[in-house]
Amino acid sequence: MEPNASRERLMGEILERAAHDQIFRGQLLEDPKEVIYEEFGVAIPDAFRIRFIERDPELNALVVLPDFEGNGNGELCEDDLDNVCGGNGGQGGGW
Repeated sequence: MEPNASRERLMGEILERAAHDQIFRGQLLEDPKEVIYEEFGVAIPDAFRIRFIERDPELNALVVLPDFEGNGNGELCEDDLDNVCGGNGGQGGGW
């Protein structure tokens, strides 16, 4: 089986169980790597960060924003500066 298919199957099993097993659900919220290893024998690498969260019942949707591409200090990064200033990465033509 392909790695992506295996991961999708595992995630399906985890979510199905979390929908019906309150103790398992709590363990996922507290220490997901540990419970996934204990229950499914799958070790998630230390460098991979995973978090399970519960949707607030008052919400209709929970959206995870994409990674922020700014440099964190309110200034534009070099690529953004090039775009704003009409730079084109040396392609010629400008505005």
